[in-house]
Amino acid sequence: TKVKESFRKKAKKYNSYVKTLYYRKCLPDLRPFFWYPLKDRLIKNSSRFEQPVGGEKFVFFPLQIQPEASTSIRGKWFSNQLSLIENISRSLPCNYKLYVKEHVRNFSKRPFRFHKEIKKFPNVRLITPFAKTIDLIKKSSLVTTITGTVGWEAVILQKPVITFGEVFYNVFDEVDELSEISKLPMLMEKK
Repeated sequence: TKVKESFRKKAKKYNSYVKTLYYRKCLPDLRPFFWYPLKDRLIKNSSRFEQPVGGEKFVFFPLQIQPEASTSIRGKWFSNQLSLIENISRSLPCNYKLYVKEHVRNFSKRPFRFHKEIKKFPNVRLITPFAKTIDLIKKSSLVTTITGTVGWEAVILQKPVITFGEVFYNVFDEVDELSEISKLPMLMEKK
């Protein structure tokens, strides 16, 4: 036979479970299972990102994950990506846009205000992280990156590249390593 527990006993039992978990300080972190996938889906369907526009002349700049050794150590003077986007957009010729593509594994971890600051520049498009990077490289006139592998892919596709850090593919003819930001407008005109 099954003995029924009174409501008071059940409440006392569950209260003791909660107290035990609280005192042990081992409440499981369920955000990776519930919140992150939901947040990703919400951002993917929001109007935060744009699709590439066909026939538009553009320079491509992929955002990198931060903190990371490639930006913090190799691209030490250009690790502030927001400032770098501003400098690139100001150096562009009038008929060009700057396509900034968010990293596919990092787009939901950046704050909304970061993306809002990027969208403030009139000649910048914040491209969805789900756009194909290879297609963007092929259609771009120039690829700019701190030290990302997108630069290497652009070298293979024989596209001109400007890097802002020390990276192994800087030895190729298609690549110009920028050491001073004041030289960026001249370098853009040359490319």
